[in-house]
Amino acid sequence: MTEPRDPTFSTEPVRPDLDDPAPPAQEAEPDRYYSTQSTQPVMVPAHPAAPAEPSKSVTQKAQDTAMNIYRLLRLIVLAALGAIVGLFVLRNWDNVSFDYVFGDRMMPLSVIMLIFTGIGILVGMLLYWFLFRKDHER
Repeated sequence: MTEPRDPTFSTEPVRPDLDDPAPPAQEAEPDRYYSTQSTQPVMVPAHPAAPAEPSKSVTQKAQDTAMNIYRLLRLIVLAALGAIVGLFVLRNWDNVSFDYVFGDRMMPLSVIMLIFTGIGILVGMLLYWFLFRKDHER
């Protein structure tokens, strides 16, 4: 009666040329892959396990925790600022006269404030891009 075969191991040799005879005699040094010492098949896992992820150091774990707390606080601050802006828009929806360079127009104050806030953000982004881009580091 034969033993049941373990599916996690293969009885195939590591290299197919292990079953070949010894190398030709003209070689001065025998090849280290050929062996006449053992006739037992080498047991190799059929599906090698994935390499284990190295555990993180305490310092790295602390840095990851601090970064997660920072992200959470940033999200809370952005949500609070969004709520303040929303209340500002709702409370200042009255029309006011706005004087352009060429003419004037009636428009809600909050719309005017949001337009100029967007212009300020755009100018800030352009300044940052021009001042700190990678080409500038020559």
